Amino acid sequence: MKKQKLSPDTTKQLEKWLKLFRKRFKINRSFSHLVILEREPGVGRLIIEPHELSNMEVFKAIRRFPASYMVFDRRRSFLPNKLLNITLDTITDISLFTKGDRAYWIRDQVEPDNDLINYSTNQLVKKHITCITLRGMMLYELIYHEETGHPLKAEIDTLCAGSRTIHDGVPCVGWGTIYRDKPKCELFISHSKLKTHGTELSSRRVIM
Repeated sequence: MKKQKLSPDTTKQLEKWLKLFRKRFKINRSFSHLVILEREPGVGRLIIEPHELSNMEVFKAIRRFPASYMVFDRRRSFLPNKLLNITLDTITDISLFTKGDRAYWIRDQVEPDNDLINYSTNQLVKKHITCITLRGMMLYELIYHEETGHPLKAEIDTLCAGSRTIHDGVPCVGWGTIYRDKPKCELFISHSKLKTHGTELSSRRVIM
């Protein structure tokens, strides 16, 4: 197979991912088999998802940041710790995503897509808009922190409409102050229904 010729920007981003995978997950592969589309105007962030990485493994990596990371439902009630592993690792991705390694593009910005605010997952599916997975979103949080030294801290929650929970819900990733007496901005992973929408919720469109 002829080796794919990548642009300098794509090559640079791929190298950052390879470095992160070696450092955080002891994954030492070239991913040379991946077919990476060239970026479209305005869609400049490359996301790589290794097939062997579970949601829980990525979650444990982002918990090492100097901030609190908790799992809540959208009513901010705790999911018991004993259910944490089951909750994250029983989340699956929609059939549009391949089962192996993945490479795709999203917009390179802190906030989710402005034009998808107030869209439910059902609406996104009806419009044939493919969106980021939970694992992809957590990896974006991770590489953003590696590059900048700061958490993403988006004001609008990201609806990870490329994934589904075991109860046919949709995982979300957001930032907020959980306790009034502890005004620390914390990352939380929550779940919503397929019909849930609102101005505090959007998604990130995937180009692959």
